Amino acid sequence: DGSVAITKEALASCSKENSLGAIIANLQNNPHETIANRKTASMLVQGWVKQVLVKRTDDFEGELEGGEIQRPQLERPAPETEETLRLMEIESEKRIHPAVPTVGGKDYVIKPVPRHQPVKRDKTASESNRGKISEVLKIMSRPNKRAWKPYAVSIAGRTVNAI
Repeated sequence: DGSVAITKEALASCSKENSLGAIIANLQNNPHETIANRKTASMLVQGWVKQVLVKRTDDFEGELEGGEIQRPQLERPAPETEETLRLMEIESEKRIHPAVPTVGGKDYVIKPVPRHQPVKRDKTASESNRGKISEVLKIMSRPNKRAWKPYAVSIAGRTVNAI
């Protein structure tokens, strides 16, 4: 299948100057390398990472240094039954629960829905006289540059003058 198996021990035995893992990792990211070689290098690096990150269950089976077995520190809660749920509800009813705040005990009046609805006006066509005039008025009502720049720097540059 074309896979190359190199163990973690073989990688560790390489010298720091000519580290096989670093060379393969550089090949994986080299843009001048062929796609097949880059894929193979990527598969090798992924395999090595899986070897390093795998958890060893045979080394640690819940035993501590003194030979004692690890025990859970939290107690498991008792299974819930109808009786325990009923007791929890009774305890909950005894507690004071938060209520919706009321301001000064006032009764607020809910006003009726208005009967009158706004009249929908037809939009004026932009080709008509009224439409053309409204477009010109929109342009004229925009603020000019003077409104956007209320201050100007003086010629000497030492003070700011109000316009």
